[in-house]
Amino acid sequence: MSQDKTMAIERLREISGEIEGLVNEAERLIQTEGSEMAYSRAKSYWIGHILGALTGRGSMVTMENTIAEMNEEEISERQ
Repeated sequence: MSQDKTMAIERLREISGEIEGLVNEAERLIQTEGSEMAYSRAKSYWIGHILGALTGRGSMVTMENTIAEMNEEEISERQ
């Protein structure tokens, strides 16, 4: 695998973790300081969508799927 692609994959994993951490922090803030309705809506919509896109919960194609696909492409290119 090329060094550039390896670095890109590693950085994408870092970004995914950072986003997930920030969304979890936002969720905790809304849960503790917002109304029950605001929390319920946020969790059902934008929180669920973002986490779904990152982790696969509720999403068909995740960021991890994209990283894996890039990794597979790089392996295929070397063969």
